[in-house]
Amino acid sequence: MGRYAEAEQRFRQALPILDEVADEGEAGETLTRLGQALHATGDPGRARDCWAGAVAIFERLGDPRAAETRRLLG
Repeated sequence: MGRYAEAEQRFRQALPILDEVADEGEAGETLTRLGQALHATGDPGRARDCWAGAVAIFERLGDPRAAETRRLLG
């Protein structure tokens, strides 16, 4: 829909809630999506930071999304 700034805001709001409820898998997914929003708005450095954080979470969980997210870093 192209509303990347709004998406970024919503993803940032979700992260502390996910931390509070200890939902690491969803936190990794949210970091992945936040990275995509940041990349779309021209902030590749912060996008890569989000993706790297998501990969770390997914790897710790043994989640196959680690490989998908790692490709975004490539």
